Amino acid sequence: MSQLIVNPTKDCHIEKDAPTTPGNSNVVWYGVPAKSTDLYRGLLHFDISSIPNGSTILSTSSLAVVIGTSVGSPPSTIKRITQTAWTEGATWNKYDGTTNWGVAGGDLSTPDVPFTPTGTGAFSITGAALAAFLQDALDNRSKSVNMAVKTDDEVSTGFQEWDSSEGATPPVLTVDYTTPTGFHRMMFGG
Repeated sequence: MSQLIVNPTKDCHIEKDAPTTPGNSNVVWYGVPAKSTDLYRGLLHFDISSIPNGSTILSTSSLAVVIGTSVGSPPSTIKRITQTAWTEGATWNKYDGTTNWGVAGGDLSTPDVPFTPTGTGAFSITGAALAAFLQDALDNRSKSVNMAVKTDDEVSTGFQEWDSSEGATPPVLTVDYTTPTGFHRMMFGG
């Protein structure tokens, strides 16, 4: 088994009630805050390009975050962001601060990674759904992991605040994988 450990290369949050304001800071928010009709989605990107083609992602892979603020434990989902050119200047309406998403709030699709956060502090998401999500990124998405984190119903109060890549404890993606049978790295000298 081999392992890759990476932090996000970009991350931010987008806010429905401030559709033209970027949410790039030291935290990533998602959900519906208490006593609010507002809605946030967290966006994260990880680069797994160093994993060899044909590798198999294992279900022991994990996304570890530190939850700083929690309002409830809302059932949540990680969805694929299909617009890979999004930037940390993304807003609810625009994926790079100037160009519209196909759908306001982000261009999202499957596979889904369901999870339910618990309280505050260290929290890990792991299992077969995350492994399938990462395998899809490896095989079909140019090894680019683009995640949108959202609550399931996006109506009921439930809100999470995670440290971002600029925060004290950035998210950590640990990818456990096996390389194809007969795979050997070759080093060429000059």
